[in-house]
Amino acid sequence: MITYTQYKPAEALAHLIECYWVCRAPAMTMSPLERLIPGGRAELIFYFGNAMQFLLSDDLLPGSIVPDTFIMGQRSHIYYTRQNGATDLLGVRFKPGGISLLAKMPAADMLNKIVPAGEVLDMAVENWKARLLEKKKDAERIYLLDQLITQILKVPTNEWLACNKTVETIRHKDHITVNALCNENEFYYKKLERAFLQNIGYTPKYYQRIVRFNKAIRQMQANQNSLTSICYDCGYYDQSHFIKDFRQFAGTRPKQFQAENHTIADFLIHHQAV
Repeated sequence: MITYTQYKPAEALAHLIECYWVCRAPAMTMSPLERLIPGGRAELIFYFGNAMQFLLSDDLLPGSIVPDTFIMGQRSHIYYTRQNGATDLLGVRFKPGGISLLAKMPAADMLNKIVPAGEVLDMAVENWKARLLEKKKDAERIYLLDQLITQILKVPTNEWLACNKTVETIRHKDHITVNALCNENEFYYKKLERAFLQNIGYTPKYYQRIVRFNKAIRQMQANQNSLTSICYDCGYYDQSHFIKDFRQFAGTRPKQFQAENHTIADFLIHHQAV
């Protein structure tokens, strides 16, 4: 049985960290393949048990087992994962753009990548796992992570602040136009696009796609409305447009997704804001 628990960051880090999370599960003889749906966020993940296998497609190829401490960048398509023995993970889920206040590289360079944490953050992060292992309780590990992250935190730039404001607008104002987003920040589109690629890792238009899809999939879980109603309510032009996004971001069609069991996806849909 998989257990999943979320913890809030310290108030001083709430502008960049959505939550800390812990996921544990015993080893399984036949571990199911789980879908990891793009949510627009990067994550810092520590392994304390066996590594998990991450796959770019559901035919198991190509796949990779990532050891120790790594960054999973924001994604533009479906990923899959499978247990590789007993699972014991501690993760930091950043808000969209949050990792940019720690990273040594543009957020766009992390898109669809799984890389050792030291390549993205301060090299000191390579020692964090050993320090976290000295703590036996989750609350103690979370408290230590708050301290460690604070030590490498950068001051937000004006462009980061503009991107953060735009992210919140996209998340809370359905169907807003790109021109309106530019006017809100007094940015012309190319300047906003460059700032978004640097800090969020997508263009503003692509981030809108991610948000729209996540709103649709949460509506599917929360109510009994027809897929057609959900499609148009979330701003899709037609059902074929909706299905195209579903195939890219969930790896299947809407009806098939509804019929399947998705332990990890269900955890995230239930706990993670759009």
